[in-house]
Amino acid sequence: MPRTAQIVSILIASPGDVERQRDVIHGEVESWNRSALSRTLGVQLEALRWELDAIPELGTGDAQSVINRQLRDDADIVVGIFHTRIGTRTARAESGTAEEIENSAADGKPVHVYVDVSDVPINHDPEQLASLKRYVARLSTRGLLREVASDDELARHVRLALDRDVANLLAEGSRAVGSQVPDSDVPAPTVRAREELNRAADDVLRLEAMRGDSPMDGPPAALTEMYQRRHHELLHGIRPLLERVVATIRTGDAARDEAWIELIPVLAPNPHRGGSTRLLDLVRAPGTLLFQLAGVAATSVRNDQLVGRLLSPLISVDDPRHGIRPAVVSLRAEVPFPTEWPSRDLSRLLIPLLAGTTGSRVAEDAWERWTYLSAVALTYFSVTMDGVWVDHPYLRVSGVHNAPLDVVVGRDIRKAVSAHPRHPLLRGGLCNGSDELFLEAAVTFEANFGNWADSRDWQALPGGGGSLPSGPHYPGER
Repeated sequence: MPRTAQIVSILIASPGDVERQRDVIHGEVESWNRSALSRTLGVQLEALRWELDAIPELGTGDAQSVINRQLRDDADIVVGIFHTRIGTRTARAESGTAEEIENSAADGKPVHVYVDVSDVPINHDPEQLASLKRYVARLSTRGLLREVASDDELARHVRLALDRDVANLLAEGSRAVGSQVPDSDVPAPTVRAREELNRAADDVLRLEAMRGDSPMDGPPAALTEMYQRRHHELLHGIRPLLERVVATIRTGDAARDEAWIELIPVLAPNPHRGGSTRLLDLVRAPGTLLFQLAGVAATSVRNDQLVGRLLSPLISVDDPRHGIRPAVVSLRAEVPFPTEWPSRDLSRLLIPLLAGTTGSRVAEDAWERWTYLSAVALTYFSVTMDGVWVDHPYLRVSGVHNAPLDVVVGRDIRKAVSAHPRHPLLRGGLCNGSDELFLEAAVTFEANFGNWADSRDWQALPGGGGSLPSGPHYPGER
């Protein structure tokens, strides 16, 4: 059936040196329109940009007056972005962008100003940069701006602003018409959840291991000490975020899930710098921990739609070795735990985090199901992409030495998917949504896994299974 939607206009105010950043903001507006929150509220956002939406017009004032009349006056929200230029002075303000910001704030419209503090280009205009710094200093006394160091950070904070603004505009509209329906209550929990998750993510990004200026090199002994200190700080500092993500997943609210899903690439950045591989991996480790815990948590509540999405190409990160890749390909256990037994170390962290709300047995079963599905997804991607290394998971198995390997949890999942070709795992995007491709990848993985086990003393493997690139048992265990 056709649906109607309220339109909220977003003016992107900026000088001419931030075209890339304008594209980022525009992209976030379009992403918002595809979100569950947009569908729930019946709201669509419209991005307005002077270089795309202003119509040439003579005899009605200067150029900025035309832009004001055509775009700014009708905008509901204004998002400003600066980098090294303030822009061209007008008859009424220091620049056209400044005029849009000042007038909109005076009209009581929501105004958000961001300053890109990433590297200044060599060919910048020093006078423009000096003027911008003076203007930013004045704005900062009014609480109207935020510094951002990357496109991901800009996109994340713009999304938070849009969520909050739409909620407030709906609440104001409801009060204005005397509605008895508390429309503002619909987005409020989702907006609060997003803000809480992003505050927790900001706390993680402020850790020493995550800072862009943190040293990444030195003598071997110093590197080892540095790694251990930062690794300990990370595992302690990320717990509040992980606990919030588990609580969010347990609500079953798809709109709230969008908030932490968007944090996965933010918390797994490609540093694009040299130094110790282990320390560089730590910069990406928060994204790995978030991805893996989310997968296990979603599995524990049997949200197969969400599990399938996590293991699909839809959630991707910038892999330093291969470019943009699906998260399941890039965010493996050895990133936060670069040892010979990554799955065991990761399970020791994540299972207790989850067990507090689900119980240990449910958490352990969810871990097995998740690692099996991850291995099948990796097997699928190893066919569709060149050079993907297929990890061996920590799995519950049965069988004896020199007998066919039986992956218990895998057998159950294969049976469920075979009985329901439109299984939620497939609808979520696992193996491109094809039951045939899923079963093919599962059979391939289990055959390779069994071939590996046939050449080892399978009886030496602990009853709970094991992480298997190096040997059939954990160090010190039989």
